[in-house]
This record gives sequence, structure tokens and C-alpha cells, in this order.
Amino acid sequence: MSLRRTILSPQITGLLEVPRFVANDSYSIVDIALGARVALDGLVEYDLRPFRNIVIWLQRLEERPAWQSEEIFIEDMKLIRNKGLI
Repeated sequence: MSLRRTILSPQITGLLEVPRFVANDSYSIVDIALGARVALDGLVEYDLRPFRNIVIWLQRLEERPAWQSEEIFIEDMKLIRNKGLI
């Protein structure tokens, strides 16, 4: 199974239906690892719009000061938005 299908699988997107973050309502290393990987999917022009829970979750990550201080993530998210992929 490809990494993209693993991250955007129903199990992962389903996990994000109720909690604010992947593992639970607390930000964790899982969010850091998956957040960076999902942002890369957008960079390779993988449309994330059908995955509403993923888009909302990425927005939560963007609100966090640690993510706001990462220029690469900020630029990646701008690029993904400009391409209309989220």
C-alpha cells in the first residue's frame, strides 16, 4: 500500500471526525509526522479537498505557533492553497 493511501485512508480520515488531532484531542508526534507528509501530497498536486477532515486538521496545525514558525510548512501551505488543492 502506498504511503498516500495509508495517510488518506478511511481509517485516518475517520479518526479525524471527532477528535481535534490524530491520536486524540491532544497534539502529538503523530500530528507532526503526518502533517508534514500530508502537506507533501498537496505539493505533488494531490487534491486534498475531498478529504474535508484532513483539510480541517491541516488548518488546526497551521494555527499552532510551532507550525507558524516553520517557513517551509507556511510556504508549502500557500502553494497548496494557490493551486486550489485545499
